[in-house]
Amino acid sequence: MPQRDIANSSQRIITVREAAEMLKCHPSTIYRLLKTTGFPGAFRLAKDWRIVRSALEDYMNEQAGQKRPHASHRQ
Repeated sequence: MPQRDIANSSQRIITVREAAEMLKCHPSTIYRLLKTTGFPGAFRLAKDWRIVRSALEDYMNEQAGQKRPHASHRQ
């Protein structure tokens, strides 16, 4: 069976710190999301949280689609 290169796969597992870098926020913000929203694609590995990168990308796309235009852009 051929091995897949997981490092380049969208199913790559990332840390809270990496997720925070992707979202441009502090890691404590990610921890708060994990505790309050049951973040999809997140799981605990011993004491640490891990997140499936593709799930985080989906979350980012959903959040981008929900943003409202600023008042200065309204007619």
